[in-house]
Amino acid sequence: MLAIVFPGVARTLLPSIDWIKIRRVLVGGAFILSIVCLGGIVYRGSDIFETEFRGGVSINMTTRMAKQGEAASATGHLLLSRAEVEKRVQDIGEQNPNDPILRELTASTALTVGDQTEDFRASTFQIKIPNPTTIDDETKITPVVTNAVVKAFLDEMDARLPSKFKGDGDASHAKHTFQLERDTIGASIGRAGVDRPVGNYRGGVALVIDEIDPPVTTDDLKQRMARLRNQPDFSAQAGRESDVIGLDPVKLASGETGFRTVIVLVSDPSISSLKSAFEAWDASLAASEWKLLATAIGQGTTLDQVSSFSPTVARSLVANATVAVAFSLLLMLGYIWVRFGSFRFSFCTVLALVFNMIVCLGALAFSGMISHTSWGAALSISDFRIDLNVVAGLLTVLGYGLNDTVVILDRVRENRGKAHYATRNVVNTSINQSFGRTVLTGGNSVATALILFGLGGAGLRPFGYVYFVGVLVSTFSSVAIAATLVYVRSEDPTAQEKSESDSRANSNALPA
Repeated sequence: MLAIVFPGVARTLLPSIDWIKIRRVLVGGAFILSIVCLGGIVYRGSDIFETEFRGGVSINMTTRMAKQGEAASATGHLLLSRAEVEKRVQDIGEQNPNDPILRELTASTALTVGDQTEDFRASTFQIKIPNPTTIDDETKITPVVTNAVVKAFLDEMDARLPSKFKGDGDASHAKHTFQLERDTIGASIGRAGVDRPVGNYRGGVALVIDEIDPPVTTDDLKQRMARLRNQPDFSAQAGRESDVIGLDPVKLASGETGFRTVIVLVSDPSISSLKSAFEAWDASLAASEWKLLATAIGQGTTLDQVSSFSPTVARSLVANATVAVAFSLLLMLGYIWVRFGSFRFSFCTVLALVFNMIVCLGALAFSGMISHTSWGAALSISDFRIDLNVVAGLLTVLGYGLNDTVVILDRVRENRGKAHYATRNVVNTSINQSFGRTVLTGGNSVATALILFGLGGAGLRPFGYVYFVGVLVSTFSSVAIAATLVYVRSEDPTAQEKSESDSRANSNALPA
């Protein structure tokens, strides 16, 4: 329709360009761009990876309830901007340049979680902090990082102080743990008045803690224990059924009901005192749950969730992902070879895809430098790193580039007919015939990428950035690299005939 209304559009979408003539310029430019991007990737090093692929700490936090006059979310929590949260965490690193752990906070990123306002403020945030490359033990890193973040936002969060209790620091847990083998909990632990039936917890353990100061609420203690079960030190205890009963209630300043004594019930179908030996039950269930409970009460709670990523596991994940991508490229090489019956077609396709990946990774590497410029800030370009969203973007670009290239090469195959070679005219005609489709598809995809980048929020912005760069470079590489490189002058009889004709003409033109 556009071509009918605007003839200029028709001429643009169906050009008559001699692509083979400018092939050296196109491929040379692509080669130079690849070298620049590879240099940026090498210069950035491991800093290009987010915590999932480098190792680090991920912290989820929610602000306190807003006071009168403060901006509040729909749930009544204090609103903060993502940029403010990120800068405050990065300032911790800048203030501790000699601390090998805290200085890594300068490379931290913050994302909003859940609903956010039109001016990008929210009450829940996820903070990602990379591990230092010189320390592999995440158990030494996580407490230092979390304590620093808590101190930085102490006035904006509901800080619950750690509690002391009777038996805190005891070497033995025997006085605090009981087998649940009788009909009621009170009968099992030797306390009258606790008449609740044992129920599904029969064969499990009851842990009793007295003289808790300051008192804790049952909901708060449940949340603390649930968070610890997701930590590496207590991952073996994940999935166990548990409940908390409060005794000796007291009214807290917040208006909630706290308890100075709690009874924690835990059961594990695989470890029952009715079926297992006492030593096995005590070591596998009672001792491990006592350690978890003592840790939960003895730690303050201000953060929703703290997850640590082991550097060793992260490196293994990167290695596996690299092998998977390399293997997929080999499969694509084989598929295109069989599909078009030409190794040159398959090699040129994979070469274009590798070029696409290099440029996308280079764009990520340079995003940190761009973000510090005035125009980079105006375009909302941040220091993007490779995380799961970016991996999804790279895979999307890989598929887009493959499809774009196959469409053009399929037109080359159709135009060459039964010949085993593609002439210069066939390649040029095929590219020009596909040019309109390539440009329109690319333009539509670029518009989608810009919408994701501009309106998708901080979580989708890295994906939109990679997708935008990937669509542009895929559109270029499918024409400039894959399609033009399938032409081989030595296989083109028309080029040889023209060369011989030119030679004869030059010979006849020479004076006798």
